[in-house]
Amino acid sequence: MPSRRVTKNGTRGSHQVHMNKVKFDPYRYKLDDEKVPASVLARMTSLCCRRCCDILQWKVDYGKYAQLQRRKKCNHCGENSISHAYHHICQTCAATLRCCAKCQKPPGTPCEATTMDSSGEDTEDCDSEGDPHGDASVPRQGGGTGAMPVKRSSCSNFLFVDREDSDEDLKPLRGLDIRQLKASKQANVRQQERERLGRLRERERRTILRRSAKGPGCDDEDDDSIDEE
Repeated sequence: MPSRRVTKNGTRGSHQVHMNKVKFDPYRYKLDDEKVPASVLARMTSLCCRRCCDILQWKVDYGKYAQLQRRKKCNHCGENSISHAYHHICQTCAATLRCCAKCQKPPGTPCEATTMDSSGEDTEDCDSEGDPHGDASVPRQGGGTGAMPVKRSSCSNFLFVDREDSDEDLKPLRGLDIRQLKASKQANVRQQERERLGRLRERERRTILRRSAKGPGCDDEDDDSIDEE
């Protein structure tokens, strides 16, 4: 005999009677070459807004993410410079236009999302006051007695994109995922520092060789020449 569905608020419930103990893994029975590489996961949300980041992460979590086989044409500059799947403009155009590389829209300010959440909470409070049996944590769609409950999920792994960065050059890109830009900028700074130290070491080595070739009596002259430089 099939299990009886529980009727709540005029709607029939689902057949599921237990919570899954193990998270769904779409790549459990796939080969290693069929999985999304870690390098792609690290840069797939580069210069994307929070909403697009959540969409791309959902595609990865449920095995819907399809990798890009070859470069695509950018909608803004017209060059084949897009190397990320589901992106419509290249990274250079996204940084120049200060918009999302996927939806091509400027990122919304965090205060707008906060205002929407606060207004939603106020609506839920009003509904709960009008319905003594209503649950304020689960808002209802449509306002009727037989409306389906809607769950709000405020948890996101990309909440950091709405935070303002301390770097002055990256502040205009607030609301976008700038981790790759920040990492590349730090790598360039480290490379420049290594090159500067290498030049200093080479200069010191040549100075020592020149002093040893001239003899110990020419140290004062070398010091004066270095000071003049």
